[in-house]
Amino acid sequence: MAYSTEALKSCLISTQKTARTAPHWLSLMVEKISVGVSLKEVLRESIDMIAKLCKRAHPKRDLKDGLYQFGVISLVDI
Repeated sequence: MAYSTEALKSCLISTQKTARTAPHWLSLMVEKISVGVSLKEVLRESIDMIAKLCKRAHPKRDLKDGLYQFGVISLVDI
């Protein structure tokens, strides 16, 4: 979900924050699907929530000291 959100919203997303908030957006997804909301709408709401709550805190610092220093690139950079 983090990588999909990065690609769709063109912003850097923290996979750790996405995993930590998973109980919230997954329960939202299950609840909405169970009452008949379309899957497309449920995914759109979940991606919007992740984009809002799970942005990387220090993307510039990560280029120097974090994961990106090893050549890992974000989907936003492609």
